[in-house]
Amino acid sequence: MQASRKELAQRVLLALAVAGLGLAVLHESARFSALAAVFPRVVGVSLVILAALLLMQSILGKGLASGHSESMGHFAGGSRFRSAGFVVVLLCWAFLLPTVGFIVTSSIAFVGILLIATERGTDWRITAKRAVLGLIVIGFFYGLFSMLLNVPLPRGRLWALL
Repeated sequence: MQASRKELAQRVLLALAVAGLGLAVLHESARFSALAAVFPRVVGVSLVILAALLLMQSILGKGLASGHSESMGHFAGGSRFRSAGFVVVLLCWAFLLPTVGFIVTSSIAFVGILLIATERGTDWRITAKRAVLGLIVIGFFYGLFSMLLNVPLPRGRLWALL
């Protein structure tokens, strides 16, 4: 099923709004020092790129409106248990982050989300691949923020005691 004209117009407007926000962030980052502007510029460029991808996806007719939601089965409607589980995991992550630290808290939260999101009967190899990919993503974000962007991530008070 193709997206209606109204849905297409909404997606195009959303893409343009996100691109405008990204350009505004880039414009404002010009007032910062070179070091202080790194993170806003990464965010601004990311917003513009994602907006361009959304615009192309909308114009080409790909995405949820082209039948993807029907192929998702029971995930298309969502699940209250899973939604509540995600909220609980993310709240625990937020509260434990200062005490336990980014890497440990994020790894535990990822495992929790993986357990909530994985369907019964999923092959263990697929779950293992997802777990490894999740740990790679956590490592990527740790490296991106702490090393490349020089944004310190919480080490955790527990690690200071050791």
